[in-house]
Amino acid sequence: LLHIALHADGRGPVVQKLVAACGGRSTSAQLKAAEALGRLLERAPASRPAIVASGGIEPLVRMMGPGGRADLGTPPERAAAVLCELARLPESKALIVKAEGLEPFVSMLSSSCKQAQAHASCAVWHLSAVGEHKPVLLSRGCIPKLVALLQDGRKHHTSATRRYAAA
Repeated sequence: LLHIALHADGRGPVVQKLVAACGGRSTSAQLKAAEALGRLLERAPASRPAIVASGGIEPLVRMMGPGGRADLGTPPERAAAVLCELARLPESKALIVKAEGLEPFVSMLSSSCKQAQAHASCAVWHLSAVGEHKPVLLSRGCIPKLVALLQDGRKHHTSATRRYAAA
């Protein structure tokens, strides 16, 4: 599927199937679909609009759940990885907030999983670029969690996590 989706002609149908799997009932299928979307975004960042157009934001936000249990390789962590990439698009920012994606990202800032923290700090950074989102992020307690990431001396925080938290 990934090789087909790398070509513009095959991208739409493959992305639609993967997004449908993200919204399905099988946790295993959700995980595999989110991983495939993540790999597609790594190899073809131009596929971001196709994922958004296929309605991918809402099922991915649902996959994150409340955000507190985002261990490495779980559906919430993988969904956060895809959403932090989608948050780079101007049209995605409002859709992520509308789908109630801020709360899980703020929760993930306190996760014990360094990758989940990196995805969350990246997404928060991109979402905070919209003025209307800043008060919502503040009301969710985002600032103390970002400061805690910066003050935490543990070596497991990635440079990306610290960079996004500092910004």
